[in-house]
Amino acid sequence: MSLTLLRAPVWPDESADLGRQEFTYATTFGDEPISRSDVVHAAYELNVPVQMRHSPCCQSSFFQISDSHIILDCVKLAEDSDGLVLRFYESSGSARTCTFRTTLPSTACTETNMLEELQRDLTITDGTVKFTFRAFEVKTLILSQ
Repeated sequence: MSLTLLRAPVWPDESADLGRQEFTYATTFGDEPISRSDVVHAAYELNVPVQMRHSPCCQSSFFQISDSHIILDCVKLAEDSDGLVLRFYESSGSARTCTFRTTLPSTACTETNMLEELQRDLTITDGTVKFTFRAFEVKTLILSQ
């Protein structure tokens, strides 16, 4: 096994990769197919460590996903409308159906494309939405009141 950390190219930038560099890497081993492994979660734990903040208002998570291979990768305010944008992707390479639940007050859920252009309304009941993914599919939802 080998690991290449720097390329040091001379074109188009002669000074690329010069100077101090810092790297974090890890290995993991498993005996099950990637579709059943937790390697994506392990990678997130390494690269995006959890940051805890004390808050008197909340004692639980705002979001829950029924399938561990559906990753909620982005939460942000919508660009052109009121609402909260949630971007998910399927990480194991297989079709899946999942249930997403939020504790935030939401009465509407709309699926959009990556540009946040509205595609179709989804049914949200008691903060819960059910939707399906193709292998490695990315989905964007907007939650609003």
